[in-house]
Amino acid sequence: MKSPLSTILVPASLLGFWAWSVGLQPVAQLHAQPAAGTVMVDSDQDGVDDLLEVRYGTSAQNADSDGDTIPDFEEIVLGLNPTVADNPQALGRQDPGLRIEVYSSGPDLVLEVAVMRRNNARDMRLFWATAANFHEVRLSSLASMPNDRRTFAAVTPGFTLDVYRLQLPTAFFLNQPAVAVAVKGRIDGTYYADQIQLSSMTGALMEWRPATNNSLSSQSGGGGLFPTDPGGQVPGEVRPGEVCIQTLTPVGSLGGGQMLYQVADSYCGYMPGAVCFSGCPASVGDSVIGIDIIGLLAN
Repeated sequence: MKSPLSTILVPASLLGFWAWSVGLQPVAQLHAQPAAGTVMVDSDQDGVDDLLEVRYGTSAQNADSDGDTIPDFEEIVLGLNPTVADNPQALGRQDPGLRIEVYSSGPDLVLEVAVMRRNNARDMRLFWATAANFHEVRLSSLASMPNDRRTFAAVTPGFTLDVYRLQLPTAFFLNQPAVAVAVKGRIDGTYYADQIQLSSMTGALMEWRPATNNSLSSQSGGGGLFPTDPGGQVPGEVRPGEVCIQTLTPVGSLGGGQMLYQVADSYCGYMPGAVCFSGCPASVGDSVIGIDIIGLLAN
């Protein structure tokens, strides 16, 4: 597969600032524990950076934390919980996939794209949206930024995994009240897309993640607001063991690919290892920007 870093272009206004990642929402995604570390370090060379291992609750010294012969990285891309053993023989037929991820540590932020493919991944494109703008970001202009691409053989028969990482300044994202980033690519002849939604709150960069297990609200639009820094410390933290649970209501299209959501409900709810912050209840009524993924796939 040809690396997107050699095929993708950037608007001049974003030079030096943008990056990318990929996406199926994993069962263990809503996990946070106190930690600190350096970005783009992967001690066990399994495709999952050490700081992301903290988020997922996996081991940075063991590529298969639950010992089920399916590597942590592959389980995350498949949407499985890498801390709970699965039977590889019972997984059934798998489809190609694309997943976007983000994490930060202090001044540095990493956008990561993971691809699960049988043959090839082509026409990889990145998109970003704020309330005022929607842009396609081509990555070839970012080749001078810290970045890499790695390929792994998958346990799933016939598949290969690719992971792409790009390091950017956290400050760029903190200067945006709300921003969404999406990736789109043609994997084995079919287009896939995924997005992340970010907000700046209480001086910290936060990511809204959909509820993927029973730990959070199961109502439509339910999810949690998490610091992109797996260290999980934010100004005005209420106490460990709580997360800011939010329900988003779609308001409508802003045109050009941006979608507007409003926070309909927001409260601190219990979740082991998570954090909440004092401004959580007050965020009701706030706007969250998303990208029209259906429209993106149609064009």
